[in-house]
Amino acid sequence: MDPPNPRTGFALAAFKNRKCLVTIVLFWSFLAAYTFLFHGALYTRVTWSKISGTLEHSVVGLQIQNDTAPNMISATEEDDIQIHGWDYDGKSADTEERDVADEEIELLPLEPLHEEFLAGRATVFLLRIQKAASSTLDVMFSTDVSMTECEPNMRALEGLEGETCNRLFNLLHYAEYDPENCQGMAAWDDPAWQNMDCISWIFSYSYVAKYHSFTAPIRARIQRTFQRARLVSGHFSYGLHSIGHRGTFAYVTTLRHPVSRVVSWWNWNIQTGKLSPVVPPAGNATFDEFVWDDDFRFGGFQTSNHMTRVLCNRETGVQLEDGASAEERLVEGDTPRALLAEVTREHYECALRNLRSFALVFVAENMSDVKPLAPVVSRLFNMKEIVGPLEDTVINPTTLDDASTGLVVRSHNLSEATAARLADLNRWDALLYEEEGKLHKISVARLKKWGSSEQA
Repeated sequence: MDPPNPRTGFALAAFKNRKCLVTIVLFWSFLAAYTFLFHGALYTRVTWSKISGTLEHSVVGLQIQNDTAPNMISATEEDDIQIHGWDYDGKSADTEERDVADEEIELLPLEPLHEEFLAGRATVFLLRIQKAASSTLDVMFSTDVSMTECEPNMRALEGLEGETCNRLFNLLHYAEYDPENCQGMAAWDDPAWQNMDCISWIFSYSYVAKYHSFTAPIRARIQRTFQRARLVSGHFSYGLHSIGHRGTFAYVTTLRHPVSRVVSWWNWNIQTGKLSPVVPPAGNATFDEFVWDDDFRFGGFQTSNHMTRVLCNRETGVQLEDGASAEERLVEGDTPRALLAEVTREHYECALRNLRSFALVFVAENMSDVKPLAPVVSRLFNMKEIVGPLEDTVINPTTLDDASTGLVVRSHNLSEATAARLADLNRWDALLYEEEGKLHKISVARLKKWGSSEQA
C-alpha cells in the first residue's frame, strides 16, 4: 500500500520549516562559538560599513559584552607595559565598557583594525583639536619633525633656506595653491615626496572645500598623497577621509572642557604673539572683549562650540546669503563668530554620532591614563617607531612671560558674567565633553585589553 501523500501545506511545510530552523540554529551556534572563542563575547553585533574612496573595504564592527573576561587595571608608573600584562581586580575591561555605556557605542573594534594596518590597508586620521592635548597625540604618533616616523616629513619644507614659501608645503598643509605668490619648488618633483606615506601636519578647517575648488591636476596630486598615506595628522574637520585613504580608515582625537580650552587657546596666542600681527587692535584687547564681541576679528571659530563644529562639519561653518562665493563660505580660526551658523541639537547629535565611530577618543584632562599606553598605540597602528611610555609631564604647555601678565586669563578667575557667557556659547560642547568621558574610559579599557591579549 502506497504511503499517504503529505497533506498539502502542512506536513511538507513543517518539514521545510524544520530544515530552515535547523539551519538557523546551526548558523547562530557557529557564530556564538566563534565569538566566544575569539572575542570572549556573549553578544556580538555585526555591521558592514562601506567606506568611501577609490578603494572600498568592508569593516566588521563587533560590539562586545562579557562578564567573564580577565580583569585588567591601569599599569603603575613602574610597569613596563611592553613586558608586563595587567593584574586581576575582579572587574574586566569588558565590564568597564558596559558600565559606562548608557547607549550603544560603536567604537571601531581594535583587532580587525590592527590586522588592516598590518596589511598596509588602513589610514589613521589624528584629528587634533587645538589646546586639547593635541600635542600629546603628536608625540605619541611621532609626527613631530624631530622624530623619524614620517620620512620625509613635510614640516621640513616650512622655512627652507632660500624659499619664502614652499608650494608643496602650502598645498598639503593649508590646501592652498598660489603659484604666483608661492614659488618655492623644493620637493615638488622629487619621487620621494610624491610617494610619501605620512601627512604629518594639516592646518585648515575648510580643507575639503578648498580641495574641491582646485583644478583636476592639483586635486589628483593631493588625492594620490592621501591614498598612499597610512597616517594623516593636524587641525582639520571631520570628513577629511573623503579625499582619499588606504583600504579603510580610523579617527583618533582628544577633547577638553570647553571653557578651559577657550582660555588656553587665548593664552597660547598671547604667548606666540599671534594676536597683534593679525589684528593690531586685538593685541591690547581683553579676554572679555574676545568673549562678548561677536564681531571680534580673531579666533571667533574657537569660541563657540568649536569641538561640535569640527566633529560634525555639516552646515556648522559660515552662514551667508544665497549667492555668496565658495571662498566667502570657507571657515578658519579667524572667522568672526557673527558669521557662523548657529549650532543646534542636530549638530550635536551629528558630532556625537561621528565621535562614536572613532577608534580611540580621549579626555585631555585624563591623558595620564593614556601616556603609559603609548607603546600599545604604536603597535596597534603598526607604526614604524614604537614609542615608549610617555612621562607624566605636560607636552607643549602654555607659558607666559612677564610682559604678557596683563593679558593672561585663568579659568578660575573669570568673572561670573564672562564664565556664564562662555558656558552659553559652548553648551553643546559641554554636552559632547560629558559624553566623551565615557568614550575615554572605554578607549583606555580597550587599549589595555588589546595590549594584554597581544602579549599573551
